[in-house]
Amino acid sequence: MLENLKHHRWLLLILVGATALRFYGLAGESLWLDEGQTVKWIGGSYAGLTANWTQGQLFLFILKLWSGIAGTSEFALRFLPAVFGIAVVAAIFFFGQAVALVGLFFSQKWGPFVSIWMFMLVSMCIQGTHSLLSGVASMDFGGKRAAASAAGLFDGCQYLAGGVVGWGLGWFLDKFGWNNWTWSIIPFSILGGILMISLWNVIPQGQLKLPFPKKG
Repeated sequence: MLENLKHHRWLLLILVGATALRFYGLAGESLWLDEGQTVKWIGGSYAGLTANWTQGQLFLFILKLWSGIAGTSEFALRFLPAVFGIAVVAAIFFFGQAVALVGLFFSQKWGPFVSIWMFMLVSMCIQGTHSLLSGVASMDFGGKRAAASAAGLFDGCQYLAGGVVGWGLGWFLDKFGWNNWTWSIIPFSILGGILMISLWNVIPQGQLKLPFPKKG
């Protein structure tokens, strides 16, 4: 048991951080409009849930069972999605390990061909987050009149940063080698996480938010 915990110590640390971030201020905001609509849906019959295709019948079914035990407060309604989100973090961790092992196995036979596909997979995973940040989030803050400008400005900064960082990265690789490159990313990842936390509760102006009355 202790050996398993030691083997997965990084996963445990990641899950502890994910849990802290996900549950911090979970009930600090009143129910949003979509959450209020969810309360309305799960307040009906189980048969009525099958007619809803917006959030998924299985999720609403589980949430209805959970609300019968924990109620429909802000914390209760957001608890299950938070738990599912933390579970996804663990799933991504093991999925990444599996992909790495498969890639390592096949790279011994096909070498560069598999390496190219692995880089493509990494790019695909990174671009998903990048698209949300540079596209959806920036346009949300830009609003209707400045959506394109906000997305373009945010997206353009990455190319400007890439041009600047390239000089420093080349010097770093020449001096310390590729083995230390992975570790050099960690401080910047932590800095990025801190900056993202500063935007955790920031709401764009004009964002629709409708408090939902609590049940007594």
